[in-house]
Amino acid sequence: MKPQEVITRTLTFWKRAAPIILHYKFTQTWLNLHHSNSNRCITNNNNDENAYATKFNWPSFPSLFQYYDQQKRDKIYEELHERYAPEALDIVLQMRGLFIKIGQVLSSRPDFIPEAYVNIMQTVQDDVPAWDASEIFDIIDKSWRRNFNLGVYDLLQEFDPEVLGSASIGQVHLGKLRKDVRKRMNLGKERELVAIKVMHLDAEDRFRNDFKIFKWLCRLALPGWTPILRELESQMMTEFDYIHEADNLEIVRKNMMASPYRNKVVVPQPLLEYCTPNVLIMEYLDGVKLESAILSDLTSALRGDEGLAKSIMEEKRRALFQGELTANNDQSMVQEFKNFRKKIMHFPVHQQLQTIIQLAALQWKQRKAIELLLDVHGHQILKNGVFNGDCHPGNILTLKNKKMGLIDYGQCKRLSDEERCAISCIVTELGKVHVDEMAVAEGRREVGCSTPQSYLLHLQSQNPFLIVPDAAVFVARTSFLFRGFGSLLGVEVKTSEHWSKNL
Repeated sequence: MKPQEVITRTLTFWKRAAPIILHYKFTQTWLNLHHSNSNRCITNNNNDENAYATKFNWPSFPSLFQYYDQQKRDKIYEELHERYAPEALDIVLQMRGLFIKIGQVLSSRPDFIPEAYVNIMQTVQDDVPAWDASEIFDIIDKSWRRNFNLGVYDLLQEFDPEVLGSASIGQVHLGKLRKDVRKRMNLGKERELVAIKVMHLDAEDRFRNDFKIFKWLCRLALPGWTPILRELESQMMTEFDYIHEADNLEIVRKNMMASPYRNKVVVPQPLLEYCTPNVLIMEYLDGVKLESAILSDLTSALRGDEGLAKSIMEEKRRALFQGELTANNDQSMVQEFKNFRKKIMHFPVHQQLQTIIQLAALQWKQRKAIELLLDVHGHQILKNGVFNGDCHPGNILTLKNKKMGLIDYGQCKRLSDEERCAISCIVTELGKVHVDEMAVAEGRREVGCSTPQSYLLHLQSQNPFLIVPDAAVFVARTSFLFRGFGSLLGVEVKTSEHWSKNL
């Protein structure tokens, strides 16, 4: 990026973000000043303060700060979140780059992000704005000519301008290999389709500058985000070399081919000899994202009513967010079916029964999918010591051949033998009926974690983050992902039970 572009990008962000930050900081300060007078009412004589509210288009203080009990304080913040979440999304979509990734993080962390932001940022999980296909074509052509002295159509018979998927760093397009290229590479006709992952121009420079912006934002307004941003930076800055990602794919693919899951799971094979730092060409997996497949199955069970299917999944998300999803025991399942039946009372009686049967079959299918994911990732972590450090639902595909596809290994994590042994001890202990908490704590120390007590003290005091090693962070993230996904789908997930198979 040119210096002028860096300055313009930085100013663009602060021009839009500063008023939002000031409003939150002012609200926080105002509430703190009146914290001790929890039952105090503000009279309408506070004209100077209301003048400021009018000037900045903020709600008037008497109506906002009339009461100071916890319920009122929560309501004040909820109103702020509802007001500024759409503006935050607009900023993300305008800035793109790292801002898209931050939006994706916001949408996937209901444990500490306000619900308004979680809901609206769901948009950037799938609908990331794509670059124009002609620009992407030029990037591929220049990269292959520079590295192999070959143009796009020296390797491809066809290039599809329609984007398969778009992310914060790059996007993916479908291509068809030339017959002579397939012959030279000993690839059959079933392998003629390829996925081409292309990095956007100046992506790495843009991300480095954006991290500087966010570091200042954390200093000014979000001190609790500093450790998360540091972790995100250490992950993201490893993704700007697609040759490295291609090597990760090849390693994981070979591991899976040698595993008990080789007939159930597919990892795409990269065409290593034609990969460059900014272009990754690999086997095309014909399928859809797991969540889309679940929505499609649920829609089918509901006689094609996609709106009802989406509303049911949204209710589940909201219940998960609010901590209202219970364990998947017999009682909760019966209640779940009763609640579901209320939504289909308008169906004829025989179709209600048919739908309930289809729902039961769908839940069994979901359970098997979650169990397979748990088993596969447990094998990768504890047996292979190589796994996806950024696993999320968008990286999991349901293929047309009924197998499961695993993609996107830009953030591949590797565990040493010592780390695998320590994690194995923790998993073993957690899998017992009576868990020895001291043994778990000792296992954490062997991995390199500090004690839970000091970690909680950190959260309360907002002191600098205690060092937590990558091994612990990314294994825990993988476990949390599947537990949350299982809760959303009504499947009880016991990570230790599945992962202990590999010990």
